[in-house]
Amino acid sequence: MKAALLPDRGVVKVAGLDGRKFLNGLLTADLGKVAPGQPRFAALLTPQGKILADFIVVEADPAEGRGFFLDALVRWFRRSPTGSISISSEQTS
Repeated sequence: MKAALLPDRGVVKVAGLDGRKFLNGLLTADLGKVAPGQPRFAALLTPQGKILADFIVVEADPAEGRGFFLDALVRWFRRSPTGSISISSEQTS
């Protein structure tokens, strides 16, 4: 099986009290159906409906803290929103 290295992709964690609301308004996935162990494919779209980025989103296990993990193009999440949301890159190994 062949594999491809995707150095521009990483794991991003979106956390905070409004994390679900923030992502639900931003992504194509219905976050009401996303839970620990139940990931969903999602995309970030332009207002015209063109795909900017695609990724897999899953809710963090309660032992890992509240929030959502995204297998994403990290550059789209470099600017953290204001308010009760935090965005961080996670180490993968």
